[in-house]
Amino acid sequence: MKSKSGCKYKGFIYMVLRIASRVLPRYSSKYSKHTYTQPQLATALALMKRDRKSYRDMPSALNEVRNAIGLKENMPHFTTLHKFLERISIDVLDTILRKTYLTLLRPNEKVNIAIDSTGYSKRNVSYHYLWRIKGRIRHREHVKHSIAVDVDRQAIIAAIDRSNPYAADTKDFIPLVKKVASVVTPCKILADRGYDSEKNNEFCYRIGAKPLIPIRNANVPVWKTHGMHRKEAKRRFDWKSYDKRSLVETVNSVEKRLEGSYVSSRNGWMQKKELRLMDIVYNIHRHMVISGMIFYLLMRISTQPHYTYNI
Repeated sequence: MKSKSGCKYKGFIYMVLRIASRVLPRYSSKYSKHTYTQPQLATALALMKRDRKSYRDMPSALNEVRNAIGLKENMPHFTTLHKFLERISIDVLDTILRKTYLTLLRPNEKVNIAIDSTGYSKRNVSYHYLWRIKGRIRHREHVKHSIAVDVDRQAIIAAIDRSNPYAADTKDFIPLVKKVASVVTPCKILADRGYDSEKNNEFCYRIGAKPLIPIRNANVPVWKTHGMHRKEAKRRFDWKSYDKRSLVETVNSVEKRLEGSYVSSRNGWMQKKELRLMDIVYNIHRHMVISGMIFYLLMRISTQPHYTYNI
């Protein structure tokens, strides 16, 4: 963070503090030291992921934005931030993620969602550098991160993580859609062929949503295709609406370029919490981008009267 980062991160800090205060109690226990509030520590973690900093770098970085966060003279030690992330549950982070998305949503609005997965490396190494020096490139271990995205706002609604990167995509489809259905009413659900199964299609129709999942083995005749819904999808498929599925890959790309494509934690649960924290930071970033676009369009609207000239 630079010396002027207090102004740069003022809107970001305000949003994190406001949303975290709605979910987290001020202190974890009445017996705690009451030196820092939980929303303040959550804001510090969000800034850490936003700037790709480590735990040890945060005390000096927070010193520059302490007035915006409301910190006193003493900055939290890096172990305080790490223990706070260990203490907080993944369900609380899911709730904060939902709150960040609902700030962009109008009441009682149906949305079109897209589902996809990506991998986050467990090591922050440059594979290009290893290739250049002809070094040994080990097996690229990664964490599988599946997200459900509102394609109109390009915001993350829900996410599921797996330590096993080779698990089939279809295993995460129904749990992810259930999470989405608890937040909004899905209208269309877009996914690639990796999520194709009769069970997934049937579940979408059961909750009142239309699945748009291409069928595997397109050359197989309809009468040989298994499942009533898969046969119907092979006969009539809305390819025009399906074109928006690529926006979920755009979200994955933006999130990795913004916050990095790796996780620094070694424990499996901490890796999942770190990824959920990255989703929260992305949603707040997306909220600020949309708000900036609206402000820019409002500033472009001329307030001067229009005159007509008779020639």
